Amino acid sequence: MGLFDKKYCDICNEKIGLLGNRKAEDGNICKDCNKKLSPWFDERKRTTVAQLAEQLAYRAENEERLKSFSPTRIIGTEGQRLFIDESSGLFCVARDYKRENADLIQLSQVIACNYEIKETEHERTRNERREIIYEYDFYINLNVRSPWFDEIRYRVNNTTVEHLNSLEYRRALHECQTIQSLFGGSQLGYGSPGPAFANPQQGFVNPGQGYGQFGGTMPGNVNSRPGTVNPQGMNMDAPIISATGLFSCPACGHEEMPEPNVSLRFCPACGTAIHS
Repeated sequence: MGLFDKKYCDICNEKIGLLGNRKAEDGNICKDCNKKLSPWFDERKRTTVAQLAEQLAYRAENEERLKSFSPTRIIGTEGQRLFIDESSGLFCVARDYKRENADLIQLSQVIACNYEIKETEHERTRNERREIIYEYDFYINLNVRSPWFDEIRYRVNNTTVEHLNSLEYRRALHECQTIQSLFGGSQLGYGSPGPAFANPQQGFVNPGQGYGQFGGTMPGNVNSRPGTVNPQGMNMDAPIISATGLFSCPACGHEEMPEPNVSLRFCPACGTAIHS
């Protein structure tokens, strides 16, 4: 077969355009079929056509299941977010889970959860003076048991965070710690949900404490990093404490158990910074 001979997709049998071929282990698929595969799947070239067809059947079923998926909790304020339906024990990660046909995963399929803070150092000139700038990106790593992929890795912050002590840094860190706490730490017994889902009012980590717990990565010598606290945009209203003793966010109404001796908290649902 010549280099420019016409090729046909081994799944949908449609003709493959000049730049539309995607190789499988034992054949070819078109770019349209390739787009339908899970975004967390990266083994196409080492996967047979039959296995890819099986995954596409699963993806079609997943799209139908999403129609009845009803998140009771959303964690994240920008970029990819974690959508959780605590009643069904399902979750997914996406920006728009219906439009993206986000993979629905059982909470019991998660076997490990950790977060990573990636620090990048670069130099810039300001007012004819050179200075070192440190930037931070936050990642969640979920190890899962699935026939199609074994890891979900996504970035929490939509834009790179420049200051170590900024509100954006603390919000992203708190989001990472909240997700890790909800999944019960770095290790989960397969077949049983994390303790936070048994009682959603427990398991929250106080920002600034337990940094790097359960596998989180701490940048070296963080105390020497430049940065200023930016109080602009903080909600200075006091949180509401209900009759049951639960903290209630004045911005979105989310409830959780209050943390003792904490003067500044971040709502895990909407990220609002609130002074007690």
